[in-house]
Amino acid sequence: MKKYGIICPTRKANPYKRMTRATKEHFVVPN
Repeated sequence: MKKYGIICPTRKANPYKRMTRATKEHFVVPN
């Protein structure tokens, strides 16, 4: 999942926005 931009999704998750749209909340909230 490291290639999905989990490390820095808030930095620039444009392409990952759809892929991590549901998972983005899980990474942005804890981080």
